[in-house]
Amino acid sequence: MLLLLILQGCTDRIDRINRLYVLKNSTNHKVKMDLYNHGGLISFSIAGPGVLYETLTSNDAGSRLSAPHADSIVITFDDTKRQAYYYFKKEGQKKSKPVVDKHIMDDQSYVPESNERYVFTFTEEDYEKAQ
Repeated sequence: MLLLLILQGCTDRIDRINRLYVLKNSTNHKVKMDLYNHGGLISFSIAGPGVLYETLTSNDAGSRLSAPHADSIVITFDDTKRQAYYYFKKEGQKKSKPVVDKHIMDDQSYVPESNERYVFTFTEEDYEKAQ
């Protein structure tokens, strides 16, 4: 019996972790998100406060949990002001234009509401900083 308990503790098993990443609009502005990845484009929009986008990730097969990943993500407010987030694969850096403190592709920019739900919120300040 003791041998069985010891052997169970020596496995390489990794517990599955699911994480829901949520992009929320807390402004009264229309928000559109264009997600570009390997030449493809996916667009989402919302005309006021609410959830713009959700994506569920897990660590299945040893994959890393991460915020939405893409070559670039462009946020457009009211069809006039834009904020671009992009990833330089060669340099391994996440950048934005205009430069902002939080980055949509960076886990650190998401607020954990629980162990499984992480939220990135577009605020009036984000609208003001967009160009």
